[in-house]
Amino acid sequence: MNQFEPDYLYTVQEARELIPELRPLLEALQLEQRRMQQEIERLNDLTPAMQQNGYAAKAAEHERLILELGESIREKLDQFELMGIEVKDIESGVIDFPSERDGRVVLLCWKVDEETVTHWHEIDDGYRGRQPLDE
Repeated sequence: MNQFEPDYLYTVQEARELIPELRPLLEALQLEQRRMQQEIERLNDLTPAMQQNGYAAKAAEHERLILELGESIREKLDQFELMGIEVKDIESGVIDFPSERDGRVVLLCWKVDEETVTHWHEIDDGYRGRQPLDE
């Protein structure tokens, strides 16, 4: 049994009320992660050619963008962390809110393409163990 003890437990209503604020933040996080991956691929594509004239400046620009995107991603993840919300998967847009159910800590689970929070899961179960809220 996991001894997860969050600082704050969200009610279903509180989690749902945060969705309008969290959706654009999570979507921006997803976009930045995709952009960073593209920049990494572009930089890797240049690697064999970097020995030739003219490619060092391009490589430096890709490296600069990767660093900027990484910093921005970290700042957004920090915002979630400060709220006690865990980003489980940036790419698929899954976040978990610590909550209480039947006297135990569980996680309310929301995916960015869902209208609102409608599922929960045990701490050790993860996304695959999602169950619908019965309210």
